[in-house]
Amino acid sequence: NELDNLFIILISEFNSKVYISCYISKDLASSKKYDARKVISELSKHVKANGGGQPFYATAGGDYLKGIKKLSDASLNYLKKN
Repeated sequence: NELDNLFIILISEFNSKVYISCYISKDLASSKKYDARKVISELSKHVKANGGGQPFYATAGGDYLKGIKKLSDASLNYLKKN
């Protein structure tokens, strides 16, 4: 079963790399209001990450560990604004 109105940003650190994932339920992504690729593009700059994906799911990986706090703050701000 798929959940509606779901918007997830996941940040993890492993082996000196930062990983970001964004999942947006298909109902929100199909409304064209949200696009996981745009979210990842906006947030990934904080950890010098590169990535991509689809409108409902995108990922990125970077190696600037000092940017994790800014990335976390930016993620929370994004979710609050939208």
